Amino acid sequence: TITSRSAVRVFLRTRVDGIFEEQGFAHDEIQAALVDFDDVVQATGRMQSLAVLKTARKEFRDVALALSRVTNILPKGYKGDGAVAAEMLQGPERALYDAHEAVREQADGLSRDGKFEELFDLLSTLKPSIDAFFAAVLVMDPDPLVKDRRLALLKRVERTIRLFADVRALVLN
Repeated sequence: TITSRSAVRVFLRTRVDGIFEEQGFAHDEIQAALVDFDDVVQATGRMQSLAVLKTARKEFRDVALALSRVTNILPKGYKGDGAVAAEMLQGPERALYDAHEAVREQADGLSRDGKFEELFDLLSTLKPSIDAFFAAVLVMDPDPLVKDRRLALLKRVERTIRLFADVRALVLN
């Protein structure tokens, strides 16, 4: 039944969380890595990469903050399908769309192969487009069609970011 599956899933996630904590990983790294709890091997790779990247890369914080801007603005429970009419996009919207489309397939492959440090490097190339987008665009535009278009674009980008981690869970001092 659904209830028993949910209970088992919660139990297993809690146990995996505890195991990772016992191994010395930070709480935020664990939560960010468990974005895809269905694959513990992938989550382990994510977490190990996050631990390395957070300490070894001086640009990690700035890139993670840019990526989290995309994920944080999406309304809680927003289910947009990420379908975007590219011909409707212009300026910074189009630039973000194009930058994302240029890396999307490669990001899928890197995630599938467990190459999370390389995936971070790839996602970091989106930072200038993300920064320009948020500097020039009011996502929550009063025009519902404009707002929906922008949220759909961000949802599309968020799906790719989540291949790396749930960046919203990271503590970025």
